[in-house]
Amino acid sequence: MKGLLHIIKIKSPQKLLLFWMILFCSYSATSLRGQQKADSLKALLLNDIPDSTKRDIYQKLGYETLYKSHSEAMSYFVKSNEYATKMDNPKLVFLSLVGMCDVYSIVGEYKQAGDCLTEAIKLVSEKDYTLQALIYGRLATIYSDMNKDSLSLINDKKSLHYNMLQNDSLYIAYDYNNIAGYFSERGNLDSAVYYYNKSFEYLTDTCDNLFAYNLSGLGYVYGSVMDVEKSLNFHHSALELFKANGRTYDTALDEFYIGKLYCRYNHLDSAVVYLEKSLAKSKVLYNHDLLKRNYHLLYKVYNNKMDFANAVKYSRLELLYTDSINQKNNENIIQSVKSKYELEEQTKQLEATQKHNATLTEQRTLLIAICALVLVLLVISIVTLRINRKKNKTNLELVTRLDKTNNSISKLLSIISHDLRNSVGNLNNFTQLMHHSLLDNKSIELMLSKFVPMVDSTHSLLDTLLTWSESNNEIFNPKIEKVSLKHVVELCTRQLTYLAKAKQISLESVVEDTFVYADKNMLLVVLRNLVSNAIKFSESGSSVKIESSLNESYIEFLVHDNGVGMDEEEMAKVLDQTSHYHSRGTSGESGSGLGLSLCNSFINEHGGQLKIHSEKGKGSTFSFVIPQQSEFFIENSNVR
Repeated sequence: MKGLLHIIKIKSPQKLLLFWMILFCSYSATSLRGQQKADSLKALLLNDIPDSTKRDIYQKLGYETLYKSHSEAMSYFVKSNEYATKMDNPKLVFLSLVGMCDVYSIVGEYKQAGDCLTEAIKLVSEKDYTLQALIYGRLATIYSDMNKDSLSLINDKKSLHYNMLQNDSLYIAYDYNNIAGYFSERGNLDSAVYYYNKSFEYLTDTCDNLFAYNLSGLGYVYGSVMDVEKSLNFHHSALELFKANGRTYDTALDEFYIGKLYCRYNHLDSAVVYLEKSLAKSKVLYNHDLLKRNYHLLYKVYNNKMDFANAVKYSRLELLYTDSINQKNNENIIQSVKSKYELEEQTKQLEATQKHNATLTEQRTLLIAICALVLVLLVISIVTLRINRKKNKTNLELVTRLDKTNNSISKLLSIISHDLRNSVGNLNNFTQLMHHSLLDNKSIELMLSKFVPMVDSTHSLLDTLLTWSESNNEIFNPKIEKVSLKHVVELCTRQLTYLAKAKQISLESVVEDTFVYADKNMLLVVLRNLVSNAIKFSESGSSVKIESSLNESYIEFLVHDNGVGMDEEEMAKVLDQTSHYHSRGTSGESGSGLGLSLCNSFINEHGGQLKIHSEKGKGSTFSFVIPQQSEFFIENSNVR
């Protein structure tokens, strides 16, 4: 009795996004209206609608069919979970997991219900009283169904505490009902009656389902003290409300209690009538517990009536049903072995990934060592050249070249640290979580799907740096060539697609289909840094736009965002190449401040200048120009 009341505890809709739709479905006025609503919701799914709307509809359908078809309800909650996971919305994932827990609880699959609840708990904030109350209510249900009544009572009282904090009268009434059920089960009937009456105090609607649960609970209490008349009156009143509200499972359970009561007082014909009704509904619901209890009680009734043919019939049905449950348990064991094998395979893959990461670490260490060695050699060369004063002119040229190479190496290291730090850091966090077995299969799949584009982008960057170093003897002198403007912008957006999708930001490009004379790799680094900064300081759901315009002999590039914007002081710091000014993004992203410094340097190498137009709270526009023709470089640089 007690476990049943937890199952229908859905939290206050005003405090959860879109949750009013779930609550409305759970309390449909009649079965006919409920079916009509389900049909209309299914019809909506045939239209071209956003994923967020589909998720809401599947969640509503889950609760609409919860007490009518458990398998159908489960399929809807699973769909809702898929869309919530795709949207990366923890609260919506939480709600879908609770819905799946409710289905498992109703059909008696308590382990699976507990697994769903364990996943949901990870998504709950300690300060979210609504979800805390919901979790403790569900935990009380699980413990009650596992016959751990003392733990169930503890969690009921915690749920009551959080509902009191938010003054949620309806669910305070539910908590009192559950506590009353605990005392009723343990034979403490005075306390049970007291708490049922406390539950009535918080109810204003006599047609509410909880009103019916309280009536049914009082019927159970008075049946325990042999007050048959009162017990039947309460049970029949509850039964009428359950029927009126289309509560198939609750109707079947109360019919079973009435049949059991008639059987106890030897009204066997009446007992058969109600038990057969309960059995028919239990078959439709495929409720393990009710089927078994009805088969067993019908066997006893017909045995007492000396109708041994029917007694044998129901005894065999009970036995067959028990055998089918044992077969299902064996299937669960097989599934467990399969899961263990899959886990071992995943462990092997993880070990391979760890070896690969170790190789990357060694390569990075080697690169740093080589850079350090080059710097040492450069210093030695400078000292040697300064000692040889007779070759002053040669020394002066060599010192200039060494300084320039030193700056180039510093910039190279800056690019590596700036562009690779987040990627390598995220991969490191992922491998740590995998190493400590803190991720389940679904989380691993989700994270891998996000890391694939990130790794692809990182590989692209490394390939760019390698090509750059092979094609330029002096690394950061621009290598001017005819470059397709559209191709460079497409490369930039492709490399940053994963970053934009992670924050649900759209990338748009409106560029001239023309050619410019520039260093392709420098131009790509500048655009990638400006666009990634725009994404960093934009809110989820906004857009970043890349534009170009032809102005006489120059091409102007513009990167727009609708992000947090900057004031005059912040813009001055950003344009100051010596300050490396940086701040955190809208999702807490960190940075070194080197990106814009590199951009300024590379734009200057092309004879351009970085400009910023920004307003606090209204977004920013970063722009720069480069010559469209190659004559600029012949006249104004040492590039030939």
